[in-house]
Amino acid sequence: MKSMIDQAFRRYGMTVTVEHGAETGETHGFVQPVTAVSGGEDRRCWRYLGSAEVSVAQGDHILCEGKRYRVRRAESVKLGALVTHYWAVLDREEETA
Repeated sequence: MKSMIDQAFRRYGMTVTVEHGAETGETHGFVQPVTAVSGGEDRRCWRYLGSAEVSVAQGDHILCEGKRYRVRRAESVKLGALVTHYWAVLDREEETA
């Protein structure tokens, strides 16, 4: 099961870089826009689904297609004790010129 999930991320996912402090790791995943409602106000955020090859935690950064995102919340998704992939909510970091 895990190998089929990993294969799907490699085949259909985008190349992403995860920055965890001074460490970086490259993997495959998906970054999708979503709209969250907070305090009655719509707020734009992004959802990340990524391979179990590289872990993702709150405060990490994800680089995908030239854009940089900060991980607001992250969780591992497990099948029993086995981590199959990671799920996260991201905030887009604005580029400064």
